[in-house]
Amino acid sequence: MNIFTKLDDAVMGGVNAGVRAYNWTTGGTKKDLANNLLSAAPISTVGGYLPLIADYPAAGLAILPFTGLLFALTHVRQLQNNISSQREESAREKNSLDMSVEKNKTSRKILGYMLAGLSTYQMQGILTVPEPYCFANVGLMGDCLLRAGSEFTMCADYIPPRKNCVKRGWEELEKRIAEYRPETGGLPQPV
Repeated sequence: MNIFTKLDDAVMGGVNAGVRAYNWTTGGTKKDLANNLLSAAPISTVGGYLPLIADYPAAGLAILPFTGLLFALTHVRQLQNNISSQREESAREKNSLDMSVEKNKTSRKILGYMLAGLSTYQMQGILTVPEPYCFANVGLMGDCLLRAGSEFTMCADYIPPRKNCVKRGWEELEKRIAEYRPETGGLPQPV
């Protein structure tokens, strides 16, 4: 087994553990987690550019089309996640695999590693660029990491949705309260 296979197994082991924890806590699926990560990605980028816009208001006009493009790309990827998840669920109901989804997982992993690598490049910019500009690199780094996490999440094992941990705990508490009936022997009798 080569080093890349070991690295990929370690990354996907961590991702699968994260998806299981998300499913146990919120009851959501890997699609929900991936789409939530994608929703946070453009916010990270815009947040990184806010200090720059505060110092240079004209930069906001230059960044506006870029921000719109990020939100549009995020929406398209979320739609792709929804379609992929639907195909995977329908194939699972038939006890089979959708080969287009399985092939797509390889492309998603490659994109995930590329985005993670790009985020390390952004870290170099954080360390070398002066103050108002370095925050833009922080935002881009966060964007790349969140998008990479989303890509890896869509490659995780399928776990069906369920009730979140609070609802399960509340139902268990109600069940135990209903089962608990103190024994009443009536009023104490004088001796």
